[in-house]
Amino acid sequence: MKKAIFAVLAFALLAPAASLEAQSGLGRDQEVWTWSGPLSAGQWARGHSINGAVKFEPSPDNRIHIRAEKRLGRRGELQDISFALVRTSTGLTICVLRHDIDSCEEDGIESRRQNNYNNDASAELTIQVPRGAHVSANTVNGGVRVEGMTGEIKASTVNGGVTVATSGGPVSATTVNGSVRADIGTATRESMRFRTVNGSVEISLAGQTSADVDISTVNGSINTEFPMTITGRWGPKSARSTINGGGETISISTVNGSVKLRRS
Repeated sequence: MKKAIFAVLAFALLAPAASLEAQSGLGRDQEVWTWSGPLSAGQWARGHSINGAVKFEPSPDNRIHIRAEKRLGRRGELQDISFALVRTSTGLTICVLRHDIDSCEEDGIESRRQNNYNNDASAELTIQVPRGAHVSANTVNGGVRVEGMTGEIKASTVNGGVTVATSGGPVSATTVNGSVRADIGTATRESMRFRTVNGSVEISLAGQTSADVDISTVNGSINTEFPMTITGRWGPKSARSTINGGGETISISTVNGSVKLRRS
């Protein structure tokens, strides 16, 4: 009997801690939902959505602060959108969930999407994190913006533009229908990748950046403010060259759009 009671008490003591690892259904009745908490240096902050923009910016106090504002549209209600937090050993994941059809995972949103789902409710997600945090910002329908970070950045959407301003780690920025803009404020020693299908790509790099550059477009032009040494091909649609003697790879591509490489 004593063992059974001890087991029940142990479970009761552990349950609150476990509930902090994954919380869902948050902010269902709120038009604007906010949350703040700790985020250790070097951890990941991940923001995932389906409908709505995702923005990351520096935190004023080395904590993570989340603000989500719902947009109901013509076919949505306040309760159709809720939020989830998943904390793991690598950091914190924030998801914008659609009513009863989405679940939050560390690497994205798992959806039990129904063919007749016809709800245009969305949420604009703004996340403030310590400058040194690593950031993953993802949505499907909406823009993505990451500003002021020094850690690794992964930013992606399908229908919307991607804007990144950083002075630190490697960057991957991709979209399908939209433009990509990136301002890399310091000379990078990391590989970077910028991709779109329908849109232009404009990258600003520090003048002292040393890199191997691989650029391609199908329907568009290539313009660069850097003197380059040709290492492979060079033409109006593709270019392979080095900047300042070469280094890590900067890969830039679009199908329908132009590419500009500027000095920051």
